[in-house]
Amino acid sequence: MKLWTLRYHSAKGHQGALLKCEWRAGVFGLSDLHPWPEFGEPDLEELIVDLASGKIDTLVELALEANALDARLRETNRNAFLGLDLPRSHKLVMSSNALSPGNLNVWKDLGFKVLKVKLVREDAAKASELDKLICSSDFVWRFDFGGSLSAGEAKKWWIALSDAAKGKIDFVEDPTRGEPAGVGKWADDWYQQPTSNVKIFKPGHDLLGDTKKYRRVVFTHAFEHEFGQSYALWVAAKFYRELHISPEVCGFDSGSPRLKPQEGLGFGFDELLLSDKWERCL
Repeated sequence: MKLWTLRYHSAKGHQGALLKCEWRAGVFGLSDLHPWPEFGEPDLEELIVDLASGKIDTLVELALEANALDARLRETNRNAFLGLDLPRSHKLVMSSNALSPGNLNVWKDLGFKVLKVKLVREDAAKASELDKLICSSDFVWRFDFGGSLSAGEAKKWWIALSDAAKGKIDFVEDPTRGEPAGVGKWADDWYQQPTSNVKIFKPGHDLLGDTKKYRRVVFTHAFEHEFGQSYALWVAAKFYRELHISPEVCGFDSGSPRLKPQEGLGFGFDELLLSDKWERCL
């Protein structure tokens, strides 16, 4: 196998690399490698060294599996998305400061029915303001504290919300960094709550076998390259189809409630194969 890398910086400022593998003469595949070291994953340089030396880290293994699949699809002149029912997306809101009446109306007009809002520790003290906003809207709400609260703060925030607001909340991701936060509509992303029954799943980072203990699996991406996002969308669609369950509203916000799949072979982005910026790695 021959291997090349094409490095990039994501919208979040992380370093990532697209991988181009030649599995056999003339058969190429693409995939994405996009670690988050702040959550305990190896950094990109370490992963590339692993690749060159043949060491298989979990992220490397997931990237190579995606690459081999992309290569098989390209070899047989197929697009990965043909015939798949693709999940809708929530609207990702990066700060509670963006929750203005005007923005809510814009997102509603765009067709979004579910909002996911990133919250910080300071937002926990504004439960009454958030409560009023939730109750006055037609949206289903998801929140993500990113592990910023203590268990006591998470419990206090949840208790402060009205029953009407709680009824419109779908789930709350990572209220703490694993410290048990008691009863609440918690969901696990990077951290785990003992009472969570929802898993936020990133195909480039997580193993599907780890979802078995959850009642619901909601797919998203990790702000990687658009190729990685496209692959995550495909994994989600295949997962729901193979389990014969209705697709969840997932996290593939591209400015509309549906991420449009790429045309071309495999997972798309055919033009990347012709780029002259690839660096030989193996």
